[in-house]
Amino acid sequence: MILGPSLGRLGYFIGNHSCISIFISCLIVVASVATLCLLPPKFELGFDDGYTVPDAPSKAENRAQIRFFGDSGNPWYMAIFAVPVHKDGSVIHTTEFYEIEKFYRNIKKEPIRFDKYLNRSINYFDLCGQTCNLNELLFTTYKLSFWGMGYPVAEIFGYKSNIAKHFYNVTTDESGNIVQAKIALLVFMAFTDDDDVRRDLGEFETMVQK
Repeated sequence: MILGPSLGRLGYFIGNHSCISIFISCLIVVASVATLCLLPPKFELGFDDGYTVPDAPSKAENRAQIRFFGDSGNPWYMAIFAVPVHKDGSVIHTTEFYEIEKFYRNIKKEPIRFDKYLNRSINYFDLCGQTCNLNELLFTTYKLSFWGMGYPVAEIFGYKSNIAKHFYNVTTDESGNIVQAKIALLVFMAFTDDDDVRRDLGEFETMVQK
């Protein structure tokens, strides 16, 4: 019992100086909360951080995407989830959907920082490379779905468009067409090994959150 005497003295002090002990405890709690508020921890988790099993579908998809885009660096991902303004609304209703598209197109053009070397502001288009238009299939499918949009796969003029990853909490009719969706998902992706580009992508994430 190496700690026995020390713990005994600590208990004796707390018992005889309860007010001081309570004050010190409150001070530690306040200091801890203040530190977390002023310096919140930043968590940057990726597919290879040890919490995903090697044969996970997400890792298989990740490897496929890297091969498809030419193995041009480590992947970076960001997603935006959109919900309707009103509780009984739907993200596939015309007003809601075009509001989502407008927001998406605007944030891609928003300046992230001024680059002295280029002598201009850079935006998402300077960072995304071959992945800038990942969501265009969704917007095109929506605009061409004159007779309804199937789910999870919409068929447009003989072409099949898998839109399952873009809509969630979906209600369909007897024909399999979407009549309501409560959540829409937009995906952002880039591949890079450049630290400066990584920092710019981090700034882009922060800008979108605001």
